[in-house]
Amino acid sequence: MVQLFFFKIGTLKTVCLNDYDVIKEAYVKRSDMFGNRPTNLRIVNQLINQKGIIFAPLGPHWWEQRQFAVASLGFGSRDIEDRVLEEAATMQAELLKTKLKPFNIRRILQQASTNVVCYMVFGKKWDYTNQTFQNIMQSLDVVFRTSVFFLPGNVFPYVPGFLKRGDKAIASVEKVLQLVRDEVKEHKEAFNPDDIRDFIDSFLLEMQNQTNIENSTFTERQLEMTVFDLFNAGTETVSTTMWWACLLMILNPDVQNKVQEEIGLVLGRDGRPSMAHRSQLPYTAATVAEIQRYGAVSPIGLPHAVPRNTEFYGYVIPKDTMVFAGQWSVHHDPELFPEPDKFDPGRFLDDEGEFKNNEYFMPFSMGPRSCMGKPLAEVQLFLLFTSLLQHFKLELPEGATRPSSEGVMGITLAPQPFELVAIPRD
Repeated sequence: MVQLFFFKIGTLKTVCLNDYDVIKEAYVKRSDMFGNRPTNLRIVNQLINQKGIIFAPLGPHWWEQRQFAVASLGFGSRDIEDRVLEEAATMQAELLKTKLKPFNIRRILQQASTNVVCYMVFGKKWDYTNQTFQNIMQSLDVVFRTSVFFLPGNVFPYVPGFLKRGDKAIASVEKVLQLVRDEVKEHKEAFNPDDIRDFIDSFLLEMQNQTNIENSTFTERQLEMTVFDLFNAGTETVSTTMWWACLLMILNPDVQNKVQEEIGLVLGRDGRPSMAHRSQLPYTAATVAEIQRYGAVSPIGLPHAVPRNTEFYGYVIPKDTMVFAGQWSVHHDPELFPEPDKFDPGRFLDDEGEFKNNEYFMPFSMGPRSCMGKPLAEVQLFLLFTSLLQHFKLELPEGATRPSSEGVMGITLAPQPFELVAIPRD
């Protein structure tokens, strides 16, 4: 039976697709229609105005910007691995400071993933105690713990009493955008076309090269929003998935032990992990995949939209309807993943114990609008997770109540706050 649900939230017409084949039909086979973004979200329009990449309208300008970003960031390069491992070492130093005391690891994970993105776009990273960096973390907290698409100002855009209820989220977005503007200003002042240091420099160079091109998409406003998009695509998903990883390791110590045994055989305690080791660490790779399946940090993904009345599986989806893909529903479908509430890395292993891909595994969505940060996220998740378990055993504090495995919904699905103890593996 086709799982396609239509409902309204205030003035917003919404459809949720909860079946893998239906999502694939919409997002892949009919991406020309379902690959658009909503244009009727008042607050989103106020903040973004269809700039950047994530919320840019489908078309050649969007494709040009996406391709440029992926190429300029050098996803998959050895330099990216080096930066992730550098941040993994910083994270280890922070964990040692906890000295076997219970703590919430979430902030450390967030700082690590955010600093990787900061290096790529700004050409620098921050000390974890830096006040500017802490302000970024606090602003991102508000943005990602808020269902920004369903803020009252979007749902009831013509009711004055609702218009200020999203002010905190809007102010947090503006703080991050102001940081971006400040960095762009500094880069413009120090710009040297013969010394391209990071993504901002790459974009400024392309702006210079396209000075005489009419209606060029390479503008300063586009740069600001693209950098903001890179924060969205490269920080929260990784840090929240790693937070789920820590929770699931302390809830499943047998899995943690198997991962650490495998890492020990391949890398020992001091070996430097790399993506080249992924094929030699099949159980570790399978565990990372199962964490992504189980946690499903992007449970309904970002909203798509249809630009006109569209017939789909015998139904007519009205113009401007938001469309969400139920990734959580797919990942927890018992026909696709038997016993979906059981945490089992074996789902991603073949009979010989080698890692196997699963067609129905879609943590980054699918189609042209799939997450552009996927290559970076995959590197961060594998290397941060491998490095973390190479050096620490994660346990519940003595006498602590077993934490819940139910998530809390914002833009992402995050674990409920919990504490753990990080025990160095000497």
